[in-house]
Amino acid sequence: MAEKEGDEVQTLKDRGLTCAKLKSVEQRELKESGEFRRIGFLRIAEAQEQSAKKIRELRQKVCRLR
Repeated sequence: MAEKEGDEVQTLKDRGLTCAKLKSVEQRELKESGEFRRIGFLRIAEAQEQSAKKIRELRQKVCRLR
């Protein structure tokens, strides 16, 4: 299992994905979810929050296995 994660991490890094880029995307998703929630689009806001959560999980895997 660790080898598979290591391969996935290496693939992402080969494509130019870094911890900083992932964190930036995660923060953007959270910001957008706040904006959608503020104007009343609750389902879209929840989808954005779920997306941010998945990005955070991916970021933790990528950054942990440097």
